[in-house]
Amino acid sequence: MATNTYVALDKKTIASAVSSVTFTGIDQTYIDLVLVFNGINNQAINTADYTFNFNGDSGSNYSRTILQANGSVANSSRTSNSTTMYLTFYGAPSTTQTNVIAHIQNYSNSTTYKTILGRTSNAASGTDAVVGLWRNTAAITSILVTNTVGNFDVGSTFSLYGVKADTNAYTAKATGGTITADTGYIYHTFTASGTFTPTQTLTCDVLVVGGGGGGSSGTSGTTYHSGGAASIVSEQFGLTATASAKTVTVGGGGAGSGSPNSASAGGNSSIVLASTITATGGGGAPANGNGGSNASYSGGTGSNLTGGGAGAGGNGGNGSSSVAGQGGVGVLSTILGYRIAGGGNGAGFGTQPASVDGGGQGGNDSTHTNGAAPTTYGAGAGGSFTTGFRNGYDGVVVIRYAK
Repeated sequence: MATNTYVALDKKTIASAVSSVTFTGIDQTYIDLVLVFNGINNQAINTADYTFNFNGDSGSNYSRTILQANGSVANSSRTSNSTTMYLTFYGAPSTTQTNVIAHIQNYSNSTTYKTILGRTSNAASGTDAVVGLWRNTAAITSILVTNTVGNFDVGSTFSLYGVKADTNAYTAKATGGTITADTGYIYHTFTASGTFTPTQTLTCDVLVVGGGGGGSSGTSGTTYHSGGAASIVSEQFGLTATASAKTVTVGGGGAGSGSPNSASAGGNSSIVLASTITATGGGGAPANGNGGSNASYSGGTGSNLTGGGAGAGGNGGNGSSSVAGQGGVGVLSTILGYRIAGGGNGAGFGTQPASVDGGGQGGNDSTHTNGAAPTTYGAGAGGSFTTGFRNGYDGVVVIRYAK
């Protein structure tokens, strides 16, 4: 829930008729000002305008565009290069109150012109909507409000408010993980094991991804260079999380290996709600040149010892004598909004296939790369012809709920 951002700064109630009201020494710690006033004109006419001047500026630096309607006729007009900013088209005659709300934007900014949005109404004349501009970059420290014909009568009130920046756009309903938010949801992201503790019963969506399997590496022609498998991905929606501590486990990426040894599998990730939701980590590259496999898909075969690892969404590609096997595809996470958990590529002599959905890129020299974060959650490691074998990528657990 957003915090209350309006703060009362000053209020003036007219005890004897005056032609103008001034606010000075305006606090500069807010982003906008809102001036609300209920002005009564002491003249029995309806041709009085209410106007603004800022910082004592009476130069031709003000302009406005106004729309007016009285229930039967609508009008519009524009005033440019004025010595004051007109806020109403017609003020009210005697005993008729004109209600005005003026929003003065970015008043404390010292680099831009100042925009004023005004709304006025009274029973005698109708309703006005005004957009005004003060062509000055100075921060506004004083405001002069003037009645152009007659005086503001006894009982007129003027209230000035400061508008704070909303530094608390949401209130988390749980603790644990890294907490972020977008327009609709609050997210708790765990990249390491921890505890998720709701402060009330929540309806949640949950993403669980295990660690990716390690890749293998070694000397060309004598050892295997295949990619590790990605974790499987579990994404579930509309789950209930009660107000108690929930254990979250995040699986790490499996260790790579210099062939002919098998690389390690990634660790499992899980969260315990009403039941345990688990995502099994991806398998490491085996000691036979094939790509690693996971619980759903198989690694590619290791022709020339370079199979691609399985992805969360498909089998790894087979290697050939000239091109390494490409890692299997990942999956699109609805919660994250992008694809994750691709399998690692094998390594080959020729052009290396592009990595898929964060999977490790295989390489035939020390410059081989891995996939770019953050799509690498749960991805398998690429194979390499170097002894610098690669570990699989760590998993993640994400819980989201509505603001």
